Amino acid sequence: MPDLSKCLIFPCPNSAALTAAICAALHHPIGKIRFSKFSNGESDVELDERVRGRTVFFVQTGYPECSDAIIELALAVDAAKRGGAARIVAVVPTFPYGRKQSGPKVWREMEEELG
Repeated sequence: MPDLSKCLIFPCPNSAALTAAICAALHHPIGKIRFSKFSNGESDVELDERVRGRTVFFVQTGYPECSDAIIELALAVDAAKRGGAARIVAVVPTFPYGRKQSGPKVWREMEEELG
């Protein structure tokens, strides 16, 4: 576990309550970050804290809008990388699109394809 004094924990839009609970349990402040949307619907992110040389955690769930969640997380990671973060960690307790289609129906289809 990294030294928490050198870490920043940022909430993404879908995870403000979860991030608050994590930070409360760790007795650590919540990082300041702003997400917004342009008039055309594209997302934007601004980190309101210096991340250079620090370990940065982003907490994001994939619920309720998983496509937006993935883009917002990617933009946040990009902002931290451009800001010089030493290490970037995504905390994603519910990973969107992580379900696998499996079971008898899929197996039968695979058997038919393989001949």
